[in-house]
Amino acid sequence: MMRKTAILGAAAGLALLIGAIRPILATPDLTSAISRAPAPQSSSPASATGPSVPASQAPAITESLPTLAPIEPPGPNTPLPMGSVDASAQPVFRGSLPGQPRLVFHLVLSQWLTNVYILVGKTDKAIVIDPTDLMVPVGTDGWDLTGRDSTTLLETIRKNHLDVRYAIATHGHLDHVSGFRALKQACHCEICMAPGDIDADGRPKDSHMFPGGLPKVDHRLSDGEMIRCDGMVLKVLYTPGHSPGSISLLCGNWVFSGDTLFYHSVGRTNFRDGSGDWDAELKSIRTRLYRLPPATLVMPGHYAFTTIGEEKANNPWTMNLPASIPLEPAPGIGAPTTPGNAGIFGPTKKG
Repeated sequence: MMRKTAILGAAAGLALLIGAIRPILATPDLTSAISRAPAPQSSSPASATGPSVPASQAPAITESLPTLAPIEPPGPNTPLPMGSVDASAQPVFRGSLPGQPRLVFHLVLSQWLTNVYILVGKTDKAIVIDPTDLMVPVGTDGWDLTGRDSTTLLETIRKNHLDVRYAIATHGHLDHVSGFRALKQACHCEICMAPGDIDADGRPKDSHMFPGGLPKVDHRLSDGEMIRCDGMVLKVLYTPGHSPGSISLLCGNWVFSGDTLFYHSVGRTNFRDGSGDWDAELKSIRTRLYRLPPATLVMPGHYAFTTIGEEKANNPWTMNLPASIPLEPAPGIGAPTTPGNAGIFGPTKKG
């Protein structure tokens, strides 16, 4: 009798386990999810300004983008499934549209697990997005750079013989700018940020947290500006909210969203200095990011890759809110403007 009871109990436990993992197993990969998205309509090319190489080296990007081609991973790599993170310093995939990089390297660095992207052009000139480093606390509100993760970043650059021309921060928080010092010293690249996150001394807003500060910003990005480098074209989209100077970078049918939009989450706004703005963040997501084609691949500042269509349909922070963009979040979810209800990078569900 006891043996029969044990067998029944084990069977019930196995059934519960299968039920729990079924949604994970059923999650579509990016290629299949993207292939089901409707094709957007074309429109006229946008104008270009800002730091550039000759425009003839890079075709103009369009406001409405072509359907995303299947992801073409180099070598033995496989396409990233929705909600996954590849922490290796290997090319994640190749660009397939005009203006996209030849290769993308993806590294996850610092204790805040920041997604750092190295975009490689036709002749190995490169753009680094959100360079960071491992930090240790100093005093009550300061940080020292250890050099560990900036060394990893520089080793990837040197190993692949890359010529870094631009280092771009999607915003001025320390976990997205702390790699500027090492990158500037080693590569002599141009540091680019939006004015909203640059301090009075011309440095990233969190520069004061580091002994000796961080390098000054070389170029202040404007909304709609095109950054052209070695056949790559990145369009700057102002997406304030998580910080006043938050931007997203549109590249073909990819968007680097910084900490504005995550996989099934959004960036926190409840900072002690009052710099976050929940209304502005939702407006940025709705009026800038959610107007991109559903198949647009979202590469955020933390966590997993996703698509615009996936977030419009299933992101609990945006899917059930009325168009008036109130302060109240979706039912059953703690307001991100209330201290204690937000995680390190974004809000968390109650319970």
